[in-house]
Amino acid sequence: VNHIAQLAPVLLKAHPEVQMVLVGPPDDAFGLFAQELLVPLVPEFPGRIFVCTQFLEMPAALRRGAHLCFTPSISEPFGYVDVEFGFLAVPSVGCAVGGLGKMPGVYFRQQNADSNKMLMQSFFCAVDYALSLPDRDYWQMAKNATRAVFPFETWRENLMEAY
Repeated sequence: VNHIAQLAPVLLKAHPEVQMVLVGPPDDAFGLFAQELLVPLVPEFPGRIFVCTQFLEMPAALRRGAHLCFTPSISEPFGYVDVEFGFLAVPSVGCAVGGLGKMPGVYFRQQNADSNKMLMQSFFCAVDYALSLPDRDYWQMAKNATRAVFPFETWRENLMEAY
């Protein structure tokens, strides 16, 4: 989430049509850092950014109203968030690592795990690309996300190959 927070001011300035909703309690140092970065942005971008640093059961209408789900994690073991939003026709944008990249979306590969600058540039390029998709392409991706399946046997075989 700290990567989203670092990208937020640049993204909001570059795309005046964008609104951001970030919800959840900061449960580690990255979350606390993100909170420190995001809360001051709320008055700078009135009506365009909502930050709730407490547990909030997100209403389905709020999730369905999302256009993209940001998943910039570079160490996601399974990836539930992209599936949860994908089934609601919300494509993901993020790093194709670990459990991420299995749902339709716009993904980048982290070339240098030690370079935060490279990660942020790649993430911004992916977000910028996703926001510039023609409507036809975006809606096809969203439709495909609702049809994604994860057959148990395939999942099991993939795990067996990995281990």
